[in-house]
Amino acid sequence: MRLTSTSVRLLLALALTAVAAPRALRAQEHGITVYENIDFKGRNVTIEHDVPNLREFGFDRQISSFRIPPGEAWEVCTGRDFTGRCRVFTGTVADLRRSDWNDVILSVRRAHVDHPALGVVPAGSLELYSGPDFSGRRIVLTRSAPDFRAFNFNDRAMSLRTVSGEVWEVCYNINFDDCRAVDGEIPNLARYELLGISSARPRGRDWVLRPARTIELYSGRDFSGEVRVINGANGNLESAHFNDRAESLRVPRGQAWEVCVDAGFNNCRVIDHDVANLAAEGLYRNISSVRPRLR
Repeated sequence: MRLTSTSVRLLLALALTAVAAPRALRAQEHGITVYENIDFKGRNVTIEHDVPNLREFGFDRQISSFRIPPGEAWEVCTGRDFTGRCRVFTGTVADLRRSDWNDVILSVRRAHVDHPALGVVPAGSLELYSGPDFSGRRIVLTRSAPDFRAFNFNDRAMSLRTVSGEVWEVCYNINFDDCRAVDGEIPNLARYELLGISSARPRGRDWVLRPARTIELYSGRDFSGEVRVINGANGNLESAHFNDRAESLRVPRGQAWEVCVDAGFNNCRVIDHDVANLAAEGLYRNISSVRPRLR
């Protein structure tokens, strides 16, 4: 068969495509792909080897999201040559702003999940550190821990971090009493008045973090049963389908709320602490309106 010049060009193009395709596929399957913007947008590059200085790629302090394929682990650091604050990631992160890693990464390198110093932890875990900035002794929790005295870590945590999107309750007292919801990274618990943690438990990805001024109402005693998180004043809890249903409640530390027997903020009491059994306050299944009280 005689080939025309057009046929020759077509065959060459197909051959080049066949050669290039595996290379493109490998780039997708291996390495960390970093992006300039959140949600995998903007400039991007796939890195398959250790990079002690991201300036060679034009990405020093310019990474806001990244993709890591299954089975791989990568360590990112805030300093060149893998110095400064470092962390190992094993999954994709769409928005680094939630974990205090946005636009701060200067070096990246491949990590091994069995490396004891890097300490990759299971998804959904809570890491507690005895020092600020994730230093000192580390405790990894994968399930509820009602009493930190069991592993000699009561009131010792000074920093913590969770997998992005995972929410944990950390509590000032044992048995999950006086708790606050956290996610992401907190390099210094003192800044958030969270020193003195004695118990913790996971809440998962569906738990909604409480805004700055909220109250939690529970349909059961000891913070059990159905929960309603009320943001700001609510003059009639019928709107939340929770009128005269609360048996316990939680108020964030440093806040005070008016808890009222009648709708429209009538016949109220000021509560500034968690109450495990509202019967002790004469409010058992007897709350119809609530509002924050400014001190």
